[in-house]
Amino acid sequence: MDDSQDDSDWNNLDDDAKRQAQEEAEKVRMMYEPGVRRTAVVPGTDGMVSGTAFAEPDEEQREDESEADRQ
Repeated sequence: MDDSQDDSDWNNLDDDAKRQAQEEAEKVRMMYEPGVRRTAVVPGTDGMVSGTAFAEPDEEQREDESEADRQ
């Protein structure tokens, strides 16, 4: 939660909703942990952050792309 959000929103959630939110946040944090996913450097960028991308989509994105291909 960032500074622009009201703490009361979080406080109004039930324990199950809080647990689910924390699990999702942890999943996202782990996905961006350095070294967890293979990266590819775009030629000519010398590995600058703006020129580095994940070499393959994450599982959720891969499922979304597969679904779009079927339609």
